[in-house]
Amino acid sequence: MSANATIQTVENVLSAVGGCLDATSAEALLRLRAPEQLQERIETLAGRCTEGQLTNDEREEYESLVRLGNFVAILQAHARRQLGRAA
Repeated sequence: MSANATIQTVENVLSAVGGCLDATSAEALLRLRAPEQLQERIETLAGRCTEGQLTNDEREEYESLVRLGNFVAILQAHARRQLGRAA
């Protein structure tokens, strides 16, 4: 699958998910934050990454967490747009 096709597929999925959000759900999604323990783990891994000290397992974990965080951020942008808010 080409990069453009992948982007289009992701956009289609996000639009479908966004269409399922009523105002209450969109507001809840905008309030969503990582639990403190997870945020601390992300910060630890980020520091180790910056220092070039991640193990292969830690790098895989960190990259997965970053991808997940990006996905949630995109969903939140869709929720914000649905509610007519600026970023």
